[in-house]
Amino acid sequence: MRVIATVASCIGVGFVLQGCGDGGSSGGDKTKCLADKMDMVTQTMRGVTEISTDATVNGTTVTTTMTGSFMEMFDLENFNMREETSSQVELQPNETMETNVTIILNLGKKQIIGYTSIADKDGKPIEKKCEIQEIDTPWTPEKLSGIFKTVIKPTLQGAAACGGNDGTYDTWKFNKTYSGPLPQTPDSPVPPGMDNLMIKDGSFTEELQMTKDALLHASVTNVNGEVLNGTVSLGKMAMKASMNVSDAKAGGPSADDLDPSKFDVNCTPANTSVDLEFFLRSPGFARQQLLSIVEASKQSEDDTLMV
Repeated sequence: MRVIATVASCIGVGFVLQGCGDGGSSGGDKTKCLADKMDMVTQTMRGVTEISTDATVNGTTVTTTMTGSFMEMFDLENFNMREETSSQVELQPNETMETNVTIILNLGKKQIIGYTSIADKDGKPIEKKCEIQEIDTPWTPEKLSGIFKTVIKPTLQGAAACGGNDGTYDTWKFNKTYSGPLPQTPDSPVPPGMDNLMIKDGSFTEELQMTKDALLHASVTNVNGEVLNGTVSLGKMAMKASMNVSDAKAGGPSADDLDPSKFDVNCTPANTSVDLEFFLRSPGFARQQLLSIVEASKQSEDDTLMV
């Protein structure tokens, strides 16, 4: 049961906000949305997330829930990002741990900065650390910004289906089906022995609520599927991830937001570099949007070489 629950969580974070998918099948009259087309703009947002996973094995269902708060800033012109997350994880009954993580991406300086603070249930610090990793990538902010404008934005606008407007926010729908290897993310590695698992008849649906000016207000993501080890079924899973934004505004991270000297510990250089795509293949709204730009850039370059 623990195996299927863990796998369900890995699948969920691997799918959340990954790519555009196919347009929402239920569609909707575009005249019902205030915006003519779905869009994505540089912004800063704060809110809360909740991920609930149901894992069913041999007719028995176990539900696990994880909640947390977040702050994300992303700049689609300069390709910078800052994200802050705070989460509480129940290790066992009456034993919790609070983790605060800040991640900064500064493509202009080819740096990724990671700050982590861990405390026990009483707030007593367990660990604080900060590391600076060099980014191994040929991409520049100018190149990726151009791809976003010419490739990603038109793709999003073509894939999103308007689900109406509640008087304030537009709803945009996406859906996707998937069968294949278990999606993996660097921040949520699959435990040893589970790297050969497969997903059968997986489905992904998502609804985004946005203002007319494309500031995110909320999202609801649902993931369902059967987990296989070879040809043997381990069980079925269903995951629902909700994100509610309490505050959103136009504009991305400032110079101070990208400055590692502002943390309460020294940030030390890491001995290894990190691949940009590997870094972006992790949960987070901003990361997935930036990842889609990098992937589109690669495809655009491949198409150019083939001409």
